[in-house]
Amino acid sequence: MTRIRHLTLPACLIAAALPVGAQAEDYQAQLDLDYRHVDFDQPLIPNGDALGATGTYYFSPVSTNDRPLAEAAFLGRSSFVDASAVRSELGDEKIDIFGAGIGYYLPNTIFYGELNYTYADDFGGDQDYVSGALGVAPIDGLLVTTRFDEDGWDPNASAKYVGKLPNAHWYAATVDLAELDDDLVWAASFDYYFDTSFSAGVGLTEDSTILRAEKFFTPSFSAGAHFEFGNDQGANAYGAKISWRF
Repeated sequence: MTRIRHLTLPACLIAAALPVGAQAEDYQAQLDLDYRHVDFDQPLIPNGDALGATGTYYFSPVSTNDRPLAEAAFLGRSSFVDASAVRSELGDEKIDIFGAGIGYYLPNTIFYGELNYTYADDFGGDQDYVSGALGVAPIDGLLVTTRFDEDGWDPNASAKYVGKLPNAHWYAATVDLAELDDDLVWAASFDYYFDTSFSAGVGLTEDSTILRAEKFFTPSFSAGAHFEFGNDQGANAYGAKISWRF
């Protein structure tokens, strides 16, 4: 069954007014460290914590000229490989998750492909999982994809667009739709870039409202946070992320 990506749209307003300390510069690798805590709104389910690290390598240097630092790779249609490791704890239970993936824009075409492999030490039982995506980027700033996994394909589509407003500020908007067990599952988000180094945004799903923000203190270092507020059937969560670029 195709799994719709859960939008984790972080919100951190710390030092929003601080300028980026140097001219934007190209980069080719990125390291992300993130933490997430979840409070489940059910007494029988313990709270959860997750600490993860992701490394990404781009096949070509990513230009950051005249574009939001957070969206430079997306706007540049930069192909990449990545690897990640996550330690999750749910009460007394622990799970270690390892992943690797590749995202590739076919040169001189509108086509995009993605393939991911995940291995999980799942509460004592080892599991692996393969998924991917196929997509098109028909115009600058737009990518439309559909996801599949080792069990096949269920109707789903995702779209992301990054554009510039008349005031020269940028924005990013995403929409995810999927049919799961004959139900339509959806998610949407919007981020506003006050300048190329700072953004704040909001995301909506059936189960939660999510706020987030990210600040690049230099072109090579950023920090962000998110807060997620669940409805009657959802969970409350918060988290933080720091990133380095090389």
